[in-house]
Amino acid sequence: MLITGDTGAGKSYLAGLMAERWIDAGYAVLVVDPEGDHRGLAGRAGVHLVDAAAHLPEPHDLMALMQPRHTSLVLDLSHLEVDAQLGYLRRLPEALLAQRLSHGIPHWVIYEEAHQRAWLSDGAGLAPGCRGGRDLPGDLAARAPPAGAAAHHRDCHRP
Repeated sequence: MLITGDTGAGKSYLAGLMAERWIDAGYAVLVVDPEGDHRGLAGRAGVHLVDAAAHLPEPHDLMALMQPRHTSLVLDLSHLEVDAQLGYLRRLPEALLAQRLSHGIPHWVIYEEAHQRAWLSDGAGLAPGCRGGRDLPGDLAARAPPAGAAAHHRDCHRP
């Protein structure tokens, strides 16, 4: 899913509402937030804020934070320069894929500011096997549902 619109149209607001719904439904959500728009989600139960200004863990360590109880994460990169954000994000897909394959999470990934897709210019995808094999930033991709979630809430199924 790609949310588009003019500045001030409510794209970030809609993405935040979707994240809230998925979190409330028991999904583990990773919100990659280059502008700090979604820091408020960390006030919800089961959501952890990773503030790159304070400490930016390596991608595999970031993914490990999601394992206990399917914790959701908001990765706030707003205090990093764009080049530093892109450098970090180029390393994220490998760790994300490994986490999904080994633990089935995150169920959903929200990448805010999809126009900054340069970090996947090599064609790497976030969820092989979903919707033709690739889910790129800006897409919201389900990999596996939480326990008890109905099948119709999934966009892709495990083989």
